[in-house]
Amino acid sequence: MLFKINQFEDITVLKMSKTLLGKPVFFVHAFFIDNLLVDTGFTGAKLHVRQFIREQGVENIAITHHHEDHIGANAEANRLGIVPLVPQEGLELIRHPHKLQRYRMLTWGMPEPSEAQVLGGTLQTGRFTFAVLHAPGHSHDHKVFFLKERGWLFSGDVFLSERLKYMRDDENPNITIETLRGLLKLDFDVMFDALRGPVKKGKAAMKNKLEFLEEKRDRVIDLYAKGMDMRSITHEIFGREGLMTAVSSGHYSKLNFTRALLGITNYPRPT
Repeated sequence: MLFKINQFEDITVLKMSKTLLGKPVFFVHAFFIDNLLVDTGFTGAKLHVRQFIREQGVENIAITHHHEDHIGANAEANRLGIVPLVPQEGLELIRHPHKLQRYRMLTWGMPEPSEAQVLGGTLQTGRFTFAVLHAPGHSHDHKVFFLKERGWLFSGDVFLSERLKYMRDDENPNITIETLRGLLKLDFDVMFDALRGPVKKGKAAMKNKLEFLEEKRDRVIDLYAKGMDMRSITHEIFGREGLMTAVSSGHYSKLNFTRALLGITNYPRPT
């Protein structure tokens, strides 16, 4: 298990990952500023996060979305008397997490049920007031936290990478495109990404991702309209499937990316 604490300007960065043969599998980051912790990482790191909460005097926790690598220490926070603030749309999934696919269990671990309260339109710390903005696509409940006066955007999993090849079967990149267009209207520079940590020139990186998604969508739609099947389109645009597709039994795949760009996805429908 890897767990490191670094400093970026006024923000303490918690970097963590499960390891395999001594090497990190997938990184996830949490961020601490004033008395506020943004996300709590994955279950395998929960005791490290618990210790950090106690030693640093964390008073408030805000969660970007319900996925297991963002709520892993929520129950530990409860035991320390903290009730995290979470998106309304993900409240019940955080209070009562659903059973995970095997690869997610092995990578992140199953989070415990935990108590939570609903985020409002702003987040207040000792010095700052963050705007809480809905940013769906990666998940239906995703929020980001924007601090205009510092040009900071705590983006959760909205960004992840400028160029993606794989996608979960419950993501919607078409909604992500609309989310990115909206976020790019904000005046920010540094993006605090849950996978990559602090990203300088974050707005430029997000713009690159938007252009990538738009270009891939145009190509997928064009090839499909010409009669090419989805597997052939996937091979043409994203290449052959890799190890992650096999490990996840297809839950995380390149074919999912193609299907989702065509509007075929298990992304939750509005109720």
